[in-house]
Amino acid sequence: MPLPRTLSATGERHRIQDEAGWRILTPRHAPAPDLEGHLTFALKYEGVDLAVLKRLFAAVTPARIKGIVRATPTGSYARRIWFLYEWLTGRRVDLPDADKGAYEPAVDPERQWAIPGEYSPRHRVRNNLPGTPEFCPLVFQTQALEEFRAMDLVHRAQEVVARVPRGMFWRERQPFCC
Repeated sequence: MPLPRTLSATGERHRIQDEAGWRILTPRHAPAPDLEGHLTFALKYEGVDLAVLKRLFAAVTPARIKGIVRATPTGSYARRIWFLYEWLTGRRVDLPDADKGAYEPAVDPERQWAIPGEYSPRHRVRNNLPGTPEFCPLVFQTQALEEFRAMDLVHRAQEVVARVPRGMFWRERQPFCC
């Protein structure tokens, strides 16, 4: 499995460092030493990596996910973990539908490209993943992509097309004959 785009860890210094493909966070960012702690840390600081989650969830029983959700039923990260588990594995966790908590996006749109998405009332999560469990390309927000977005290429293309005279392609629209 490919390594994540940026590897994260916690260090002893009290300032965040980014270097050589690593993001070293402060001791206060350290996750609890359990499945929930590490999944929450990943969603909070690294973004969604579906390949890693798919492999991890193949080894995790629905009972483990149930325990995470039961511990914090209104927690946004617990509900996102629950949603991603069911979405990726196709296995339903024996839990009643969530009835409290604001709808949270499955993917943080500030970190990764996402779609508007649909609401999952069961988890109270907005499924903004840009695909299906079989194929869902996730792209991280980067400075280069932000610069392309700022160029507003769609609007510029529409302006160019609007300047083309209407009758210019008349012959190409005529049916072919003798």
